[in-house]
Amino acid sequence: MGSAFRFTAEIELPGDGCESDVTAPELHGVRILVVDDNRTNRDLFAELLQAWGARPSLADGSDSATTLLEQAFVEGRPFRFLLLDAGLPGSAAFHLASTARSHPGLAGETVTMMGSRELSQKQEHFRALGVALQLTRPVLPGPLLDALRQALSGEVPSASVSQLTESRPPVAPAQALRILIAEDNLTNQTLITRVLSKWGHEPQIAANGQEAVDLWGREAFDLILMDLEMPVMGGVEATRVIRSRENGPGHHIPIFALTAHVLNNIREQCAQEDMDGYLSKPLRLAELRAAIEGITVQSC
Repeated sequence: MGSAFRFTAEIELPGDGCESDVTAPELHGVRILVVDDNRTNRDLFAELLQAWGARPSLADGSDSATTLLEQAFVEGRPFRFLLLDAGLPGSAAFHLASTARSHPGLAGETVTMMGSRELSQKQEHFRALGVALQLTRPVLPGPLLDALRQALSGEVPSASVSQLTESRPPVAPAQALRILIAEDNLTNQTLITRVLSKWGHEPQIAANGQEAVDLWGREAFDLILMDLEMPVMGGVEATRVIRSRENGPGHHIPIFALTAHVLNNIREQCAQEDMDGYLSKPLRLAELRAAIEGITVQSC
């Protein structure tokens, strides 16, 4: 105790051959969201990713990360990777991973960074959420670059690969529709509302089935997206009330169920409840667009 040790080391600088090994042209322009509550870590990752040509954005927690994810998606520039600190306070890391899994269009693969203690406790939880890759802290440049390259090449199977990506750019709709969205989940509300607004439609939110019935009774809508499981009144009951109050065939409003239950007979069940179809969760934009365009064609 109290002693000081000093040494001198002569280290040869790497030549051109070694320098070329750390270039990453495949990452040029790739958008990556780094979520870490430690500012030093965020800055180091940003510097490293920028040196590889990537375009990092930084978030210090779940709220700021969710805002950046949704904003990037609405602008049509979603993040390719979500680089997530698994040690965020509380369950913030699980919340973000779950959000990316439920709405894959917000980000591509999720890469989590874990320390040795967190690894054994959280590894299975993140794997169940469809996390593509998991890295043990300290995260070194080499393993991180290898992981990103693997994911870009498609060598890493991931349940969180984007299914919300549109196969064609958004275009102005042939007919703008007023669409009632009966959905109690705030993230789902935000996502669907922004997508529909971006497409030129006019969305209206109902937080439960009773609100949906009341809004339908007061205002005119062209389509209802009805979540089946909601508080106060579920989607099935709300649909029955609406159908019982419609005045004749000419007043039939199309209702599409929103459901996370992928059952073989879901189409038959929706038909029995006098619904016009269903959209599975996590929502796929191609299916949503097809449903809306079908309504537009019928209206025309």
